[in-house]
Amino acid sequence: MMKNIYKYIFIFGVLACVACSEKTPSVPEKYEPVAAIPAIYPDYIGVTVPCNIAPLTFRIEEPCSDAVTRITAGDKVVVYGGKEVAPSMDDWNALLSQAVGDSMKVEVYASSEGGWKGYEPFSISVSGDTIDPYISYRLIPPSYVAYEKLTISQRNLSNYDESVIYSNKLVSSEPDGQCINCHA
Repeated sequence: MMKNIYKYIFIFGVLACVACSEKTPSVPEKYEPVAAIPAIYPDYIGVTVPCNIAPLTFRIEEPCSDAVTRITAGDKVVVYGGKEVAPSMDDWNALLSQAVGDSMKVEVYASSEGGWKGYEPFSISVSGDTIDPYISYRLIPPSYVAYEKLTISQRNLSNYDESVIYSNKLVSSEPDGQCINCHA
């Protein structure tokens, strides 16, 4: 009886994995070449980045129903499906390490009613220089009257981690916090 239960649990687990797995995107074999660089936001076309920058994420702004992006650096190739391109830290660091002193090649393919279009590739150069690890800033809700939630925060530019340096609620028992001289 117990063997049957384990057998059914195993079968259910395999079926759940198959049902939940995403299809790996692939570059279309047939496409119409377009003699233009794709519109992306933010515009990273032709930029130079430091070798320790956090992953550059961008959105394909071309009118399309689907998109595939291939990023190549040295022998590392990563393919992303969809209009949002958001490399993982592992993929991005592998691409960066392959492209130091050189560049990454980015190829965008967009699908619409007429089929796939392949845009001219663009590059992102990778400098051997590093970026300072942190940037600090005042973080306040988008209303100037909400200063009680104000903090001085910092972001790690190599992995997007954010932390609070100082909060105006940190040492105040007042409901509105205290002034932390954020303009200094």
